[in-house]
Amino acid sequence: MTPIKTEVTSAHLFHHPYNTMSSQEKQGFRKHFLAIVGV
Repeated sequence: MTPIKTEVTSAHLFHHPYNTMSSQEKQGFRKHFLAIVGV
């Protein structure tokens, strides 16, 4: 289980939309991404 690596991966794969998200949206996105990955 590597949260930091997952963060980097999610930020890389969704670079542009991720950078335009608000903090609240980013938090929800991380939860959604982790749910998809199954971590």
